[in-house]
Amino acid sequence: MKNTLKIMACLLATPLATHAEVEFNTFNVGDMTPLAISYGAPRSTSPAHLASGQWQWQLGLNVANSLHIEQQAKYGEVLEVDSETSRYDLRLEYGLNDDWDIRLELPFVDLGAGSLDGFIDDFHQALGFPEGARPSRPEDQLNIRYQRGGQTLINTRQSDSGLGDASIAFVRSLETDYEDSLSYGVKLKLPSGSALSTD
Repeated sequence: MKNTLKIMACLLATPLATHAEVEFNTFNVGDMTPLAISYGAPRSTSPAHLASGQWQWQLGLNVANSLHIEQQAKYGEVLEVDSETSRYDLRLEYGLNDDWDIRLELPFVDLGAGSLDGFIDDFHQALGFPEGARPSRPEDQLNIRYQRGGQTLINTRQSDSGLGDASIAFVRSLETDYEDSLSYGVKLKLPSGSALSTD
């Protein structure tokens, strides 16, 4: 059922606008690492392009399978991230005028063991890519752990999901002599998300 919902979200990811002309936008992607996803790092987005009074909505899905193991003897640090993260994004955009758009984004984040480990292993083996620590790890498990100086600061082994932090942005388009579109803006992230449960 969960995989079916992901496929449906992917099919709905094409932007739908109030005008008939179909436009192609940049994929809305960003850092999906479980320990960084909640921070306000900018995500790649399409430039402002709606005319005054026009609006559009977009439903997108990003899925990331992470395996990262690192040790730093100097500070006694141990970091282990073995997880799969899905982020569903509902975005609403409205053209304030011909130059400025306002955007509202509401994410839903699902953190769990996932089901892509076997596919990734087979993909790496088929193409001869290095597999790193994957062959020695059990498939489809969730383990996020961070230790420093012998003290465990993060230890998560339970799946969790909930609303992420909503954001509102004002984006302005720039005129250029090239075919590429450029824009800049300001974004405010609201502390509306759920906290990750830890052991």
